[in-house]
Amino acid sequence: WELATAVKYSGLEERDFLSEQLNELGDRVRDLKDDVIGLNSLGLNSFVWIVHEFTRLEELIVRQRDNPNPLTPEALSHLISSLFEKINTSLGSLLQALDRTIPTATRASDHSRLIFGAMKEEESNKQREKGELGWAQYLGGVAGAKGWKGHQLRRDLELTRESAASVVEIWKGLEGTRTSLLGYRSNVGHFKAGVIGFHISGIELSAEDEVRALRAIMGDFRSTLAEAKARGNRKPGQGMEDRTLPPASGEGA
Repeated sequence: WELATAVKYSGLEERDFLSEQLNELGDRVRDLKDDVIGLNSLGLNSFVWIVHEFTRLEELIVRQRDNPNPLTPEALSHLISSLFEKINTSLGSLLQALDRTIPTATRASDHSRLIFGAMKEEESNKQREKGELGWAQYLGGVAGAKGWKGHQLRRDLELTRESAASVVEIWKGLEGTRTSLLGYRSNVGHFKAGVIGFHISGIELSAEDEVRALRAIMGDFRSTLAEAKARGNRKPGQGMEDRTLPPASGEGA
């Protein structure tokens, strides 16, 4: 937004339009930042609840060993199916949130690229004006209106260069966030499909055997949670693709 204000009060021909576009880009970047913060929170919360539910199920099965009236195999199977339904619902909600956020990142990235092109065009125009001035006038060695024009041109050239450099950095950041979001979505989708597929393919296993096989997957979940919390001081959107989810299938089962 500071850049938008500087452009608005410059001598650029398209200053009003570019200032408006920069303000819009600032709003989009802010909205995307809010969305990414929300995604991080939603993902972490989903993993916490999945691990919590599995731990409860695991403890229940351990208690059954010494229980004179244990749950029937059918009841245990129902509890496991309920756990997988919660996993399915939690990860499904996360996927929906990602599907809403990725287009926001794409639009913001495309918008910044257009602004960068416009800024480079303004810089080119100012370079032409510079060529039409004498060096003395451009460097401010001429008094009066001509000297002021050279001074203004120097300021405008510096502004277009700084603006273009700033916008291209914004674009790189947005593209990085967009790539991270796409990778995050892919990981969530693969993991969801892998876990649910594992449950379906293991339909002939006893409840105890299935929980034992799931223990390795939940171990990865717990590691993921610990790493996510350790990364909590990162800026939103940084490293989202780094170890966001455990393996995509029932590895270790």
